[in-house]
Amino acid sequence: MNQFVEMTGKTVDEAIESALLKLGIEREQAQIEILETPKKGTLGLFGNRDAKVRVSVECNPESVAAAFLTDIFAKMNLDASVKTETKDDEIHAEIIGERVNLLIGRHGETLDALQYLASLAVKRKFDTYHRVVLDAEGYRGRRAESLKKLAHTTARKAVKYHRSMTLEPMSPYERRIIHSELQADKLVTTHSVGEEPYRKVVITPAEN
Repeated sequence: MNQFVEMTGKTVDEAIESALLKLGIEREQAQIEILETPKKGTLGLFGNRDAKVRVSVECNPESVAAAFLTDIFAKMNLDASVKTETKDDEIHAEIIGERVNLLIGRHGETLDALQYLASLAVKRKFDTYHRVVLDAEGYRGRRAESLKKLAHTTARKAVKYHRSMTLEPMSPYERRIIHSELQADKLVTTHSVGEEPYRKVVITPAEN
């Protein structure tokens, strides 16, 4: 897994920005080495030399996850980068680039697989678990809204027909959305059954 890139640009800042974008990190996460400064040739026409920099990833959970994913995208010939941010002890990573819809998959299955692998990469590096939540083209937000509607629709059916309703297998992230959405609903209770990756949420009418 590459931990640095070398990039060129008309100016040093341009080269640095290109490298940061390639690595999918912010400037404060990087170690920057200027290899060559730009130089104008004779009469500004001949012998021009671009700036050249080497940007290394500062080793932390965010940068390890970003570097791991960026390396995978490069092997897939996808021109994509990753922007990361840590929220509530979770690493939220957004894929940016063209054709990133290819990385979503059915019900986000490809995203889930990639974020699981990224979590393993971080754990292997630091020997501690950091959950990675991977998103592309706002898919997670749309999926969350869809799951919230599904939760309430299924809860109404469970109450109407006085029986438990079992949803399709979901990732831990998606199951948490269902549980959280119905937590305040006094008419139903929720729990999960089964083994990963086929674990499901069961919505049950509350006992009177």
